[in-house]
Parts: sequence; C-alpha cells; structure tokens
Amino acid sequence: MLINAWHSDKRAERRWHTAIPLLQPLSCSCVCCSPGTTRQHGIAFLLAGSGLAYAYYPTFWTIPTLVLSESVAAATFGLINSVGQPGGFAGNYGIGFLNIRTGSLAASFLDSSRWFMD
Repeated sequence: MLINAWHSDKRAERRWHTAIPLLQPLSCSCVCCSPGTTRQHGIAFLLAGSGLAYAYYPTFWTIPTLVLSESVAAATFGLINSVGQPGGFAGNYGIGFLNIRTGSLAASFLDSSRWFMD
C-alpha cells in the first residue's frame, strides 16, 4: 500500500495505480493457494495476497475528490461506506457460522476437499 501510494504521488497518476491492483490475478492466486500448503506457507500466501489486493486503497479514496466537487465527493464517500458496511458486518457472522457448523476453517476458504473429507 505504501509503495503504491508513494509511486502514485510521485507520478501524479491515480487511475492506473488504482486499476492495476484491482485487476491483478496474482492476489487471487496467492489466497487460493493458501489452504493447500503448510501452515507457515499458507500464512505467507495470505499476507502476500491481501497486500496485493489492498494496494489500491490509498489511491482509490483520492479519486472522488479529484473528479467531483466537495459536496458530491462527501456524498460519494457516504455511499461507498454504506454499501461496504453491511458486507463487513454479515461476512463475520457468515465465516463464524461456517466454522462452527463444519468444525473446521476449510469451509471459510471454500476448500471443498478438506471440508468433505473431515
């Protein structure tokens, strides 16, 4: 995140520094590889995948203020947060439900081979 934000400030270019991390399939492959490895490698894959997936955050929040007026940008921030908050609330309960119901963390990662073999 810090490197992406620093490079975006240096180049004064926000759109590409936001779009490229969002389109990058490497973060998805890192997260998908994590359940099938040892615990230490799985944690490393999760850290790398989440770091790549969230690299767009610093530049994403600057775009509405560059394109829109102040009052519209404030309304845009409110809309973005109001759409994201229910997912952050319900996602935690969904993961907890799956972990308790199956007795394993495999269902949380949608690792069907471990889920059905336990």
